[in-house]
Amino acid sequence: MAFEPEKITRDHIEKAVQRIRDEGIDLHSSIGYNVIINGETFPPKEIMRYAHEEMNGEKIWERSGGEPTNKFLESLGFDIVEKNSGINLADLLTQYSKFIDHPDYDELYKWETTQNFQDNWDIEAEDFEAMFDQSFQPANCNLWVSGMYYPRKMMMEFISEKPEAVRDMFLELYDENQDLLDRVNHFKKQSDEFLSEMGKEDKNHYQDDRAISVYLFFRYPEKYYLYKYTMYKDFCDLTGLDPAPKFASEDNIINYFQVCEKVREIIEEHPEIIQKHKKLRSKNSYSDNAHHILTQDVIFCSTKKEFLSKTGEEFQPEEGNRNMDDHLINRSLNSILFGPPGTGKTFYTVNKSLQIVDPEFYEEHKYDREALTKRYRELLITDWAESKKRRIAFTTFHQSFTYEDFVEGIKPDVNTEGE
Repeated sequence: MAFEPEKITRDHIEKAVQRIRDEGIDLHSSIGYNVIINGETFPPKEIMRYAHEEMNGEKIWERSGGEPTNKFLESLGFDIVEKNSGINLADLLTQYSKFIDHPDYDELYKWETTQNFQDNWDIEAEDFEAMFDQSFQPANCNLWVSGMYYPRKMMMEFISEKPEAVRDMFLELYDENQDLLDRVNHFKKQSDEFLSEMGKEDKNHYQDDRAISVYLFFRYPEKYYLYKYTMYKDFCDLTGLDPAPKFASEDNIINYFQVCEKVREIIEEHPEIIQKHKKLRSKNSYSDNAHHILTQDVIFCSTKKEFLSKTGEEFQPEEGNRNMDDHLINRSLNSILFGPPGTGKTFYTVNKSLQIVDPEFYEEHKYDREALTKRYRELLITDWAESKKRRIAFTTFHQSFTYEDFVEGIKPDVNTEGE
């Protein structure tokens, strides 16, 4: 059936609202505005989809969000109210346009690595190990290497030991006929089993939602997005967008994709930014016609502290919105935990250490003491000959070591002759 907005009446809208209430239908929240209907607020575009379905049976709404949809609802006598729960995304995109002008902007590799995967991936390749290695280049790309995060390295170990089993694992992950969460969870479970069979149960295989999102996105860049828990959380805190992440929820990756879709809608209302970014990319870049990489880039960059400092201008949010600086916390690298004996200082050093060296892992497991302790031990330096592979040092001072020694360092004793 055709898109026929001119046939929608106030009665269709009110019937749609009644159906939503009666059936308990969950609606995707709007970004900037709500419509008030019978004293309740609703996302305008969602209401119009259901109203259109009431009118001719087809649940569609082809007008963009914001002014086009709002004016239609206002013409039928409904009030529109602006949401002031976070940073206005149009202002954020203006800031992003300035940010990518800075010479230190260095995110273009995401378009290039995506194209490299598209050029090299062949699930039926005779030499699966060599094909995988070439598809995920460069080897030190921070999509799969950062801090103590090595999903590519561990996957290469898996392939070296069980190339056909890993091939089958990816075939299943890429089977779009299966439920996404089932595929993601099965991929993690198989990685656990591989690690156990290799006798490395005490190690981390790093095949988490973040790594799996890379595999999914590279294979289907028009459908999925690059995911990272801390980026997702910081962006929702900054903008007030829903659905926000929930601690240890397996739905986080799916909910994140919903947030990305909302941001993508706004980006596509600003073709000047799309064209500006295209001019920055090399000839070896993925075309990104669906703007999924650009969407993730906007989300990622806006959560970086330098998003403000490198644009040359101070961001001025609309009145009622929160300032970005409120969410870009400047954490001190030096912390002292103090208190009498037995109050948990040593216990808490596990948490504090992981907050610094592996914040994403900490956020996802902060209520799982066993997981935190295991990760802490993986990163703890126990042999200084291997210290480059680990990030945490735990030192116990002798009780005769004074505060002055700690602050000022050890000083030489000098005699009257100056020796």
